[in-house]
Amino acid sequence: MSAARKLFAKRGFHQTAMADLAKEADVSVGAIYRVFPSKQDIIHAIIEADTARVLGELTHDVSRIRSGEATVGAVLEDIMVRGSVDKDKALIHEVLAEGHRSVQVAEAISEIYVHYRAMFREMAVFANPDLSEEELSGAEDLLLACLFSTGHRELTSCRLGARESARTVTRLIMRGLGSSE
Repeated sequence: MSAARKLFAKRGFHQTAMADLAKEADVSVGAIYRVFPSKQDIIHAIIEADTARVLGELTHDVSRIRSGEATVGAVLEDIMVRGSVDKDKALIHEVLAEGHRSVQVAEAISEIYVHYRAMFREMAVFANPDLSEEELSGAEDLLLACLFSTGHRELTSCRLGARESARTVTRLIMRGLGSSE
């Protein structure tokens, strides 16, 4: 998977042959096929690994809010900063693009969003328990948008540094949620 991450990000999913992966990983093509019947299965494994990591972080973040250890605003700021330093940005683009071509990859991505939305909904409820159902759905959309956009700061000519941007955007989100934080 490490070789796939590197080559998919550098060359693209469709421009990387199994032979290239085998050479990079220093294994035979047959060894790869025994574990991964197709390149889509490799993408799926990468998605699962990344999702486990991110959901673990989000679960920890929500537990910090529940316990009173951190505010929703502090957690959102941390999430945005983490997203801005993600080193697999090119790979993320490849995975999302493949989600538009492959039903299997699209389904895996959709499953991830269900989990992200649940976590973000819970954070929004902590920020303001009086939000309507429509507002909660909007908060989920807004927080997902922030999660994805912070990972692509280098493409959008941001004027603020990562931490300053995260702090400012968090303040605006919390104001929009009607939070007293």
